[in-house]
Amino acid sequence: MHMEADCTNEDQVKDAAAQINRHFGRLNGYYHNAYYQPSTSIADTSLKEWEASLRGTLTSGFLLCKYAAPYMIASGGGAIVNTSSILSSRPRANNAAYGSSKAGLEQLTRIIALEYAPYGIRANAVVPGDFKTEQQLADLGPEHLDGMKKESLVGRSGHPDEINEVAAFLLSDLSSYVTGAIYPVNGGLWV
Repeated sequence: MHMEADCTNEDQVKDAAAQINRHFGRLNGYYHNAYYQPSTSIADTSLKEWEASLRGTLTSGFLLCKYAAPYMIASGGGAIVNTSSILSSRPRANNAAYGSSKAGLEQLTRIIALEYAPYGIRANAVVPGDFKTEQQLADLGPEHLDGMKKESLVGRSGHPDEINEVAAFLLSDLSSYVTGAIYPVNGGLWV
């Protein structure tokens, strides 16, 4: 099944959840990885960019839960994984909208875990550090690699598969006793 939906559009999210449930006969979980990241100072961030970051990062997580959770409840429970960012707790200039949105997403994750635990739904967040594809690493060059050797305990950027494996674990029954957790996956970045 292939489908596209704007995760900031309430009607599209509601319809997507219904279509997935109808197609598979149930909805067991989801991995929320949507965001919008303007890289501007507070003074240079327009209200439109601020609101787009909140909608693309935080509101989208709220909408997915609101419309997917009822199908999970009907199936006997499920798992939700939201993607946060190391910038939710480590401030960096020119990231006010993004960092604030990701911090809010972590709190939303905890509240989802609290409210939906009686229905057998677990909610957790993964908190990536620096992740790069092979192409991104090649484009950035040796300066980035040298910087990561100094900043990360494992001495490199993470590969997207490494965050996906943690998300898959949190979605699976192997993590049946894990909920409300904010899971750092950052190679010891900034320790």
